[in-house]
Order: sequence, then structure tokens, then C-alpha cells
Amino acid sequence: MLPPLALLLGSLVFAAPARAFKDLWRGAIKTVLADGNLPDLPNPAMVPYKLEDLTGDPKAAHRYRIISTVGRFPHSGEYELNGLRLFFGEQRASKAGGWLRDEWAFEADKAGSLVEVRRDSKTVGLADPKTKAKFAEELRYWADRKP
Repeated sequence: MLPPLALLLGSLVFAAPARAFKDLWRGAIKTVLADGNLPDLPNPAMVPYKLEDLTGDPKAAHRYRIISTVGRFPHSGEYELNGLRLFFGEQRASKAGGWLRDEWAFEADKAGSLVEVRRDSKTVGLADPKTKAKFAEELRYWADRKP
């Protein structure tokens, strides 16, 4: 039997390194600012960049993702980011013949700290490991997205 330290070192060798949260956060921001659309809004003080991805048929089984910034163009002319909003939704057929839906909505401040999370229209705990894992999954999707 291997001593505990050898087991620990062995698991460290085979474990894949996780990307740092800051890298995912910066990558998601970079994607939405580079590829997102600026809507024509009557209030130019608060302008969101927005990007949407849809996989599947909107009237059948599908997934959708939306990322948008919370920010503005101050007098300096450079975009000032105040946070991000991410939405994830999935619709799939149930065994009973209807539809199952799973929807997440995340709002984070400019440092990447979660401010509010809703799942299926209900507020969920910000510290819940499932919440953090889903937030990281969505950031990873946008950080790795190719135009």
C-alpha cells in the first residue's frame, strides 16, 4: 500500500489544472466586447453589449445562452464596464411527453462577484456549489467561444 503522501502526489500529477476564475471572467468580457452588438437605445448613458447563441430548434429541444454587459460610455468615450449578465436556458422533451425547462440568470459586478442568481425564476443561494459551478461553466463557454 502506498503512503498517503504518495497517493496525494500521484493525484496531483494526474489532475488537470483548472483555469483560474479571473481568466474565465476576462475571457467572457473580451468575447462580448469583441463580438457583441450594441443596441440602439434612447439612453446612451447605460449601454449593454449583447451576444446570443442558440443551439437547436427554438420550437423543439434547444439551448440558448445570452451574455450582456452592464456599462456605459462616459464623457471620455471609453466603455466603462460595471458588470455582466448571463442567461442560460435549455428545453428538452420529457418522458411524459411535455417539455422540461432549465433556466439560469446570473448577475455579477465588475469584479466578477455574483450579485443575484435565479434558477427557473427563483432566487438561489450565491454560495451554493452548484450555483458557482454553473456560473463558471457559463463563463467558460463565453471565454472559449469562437466568433
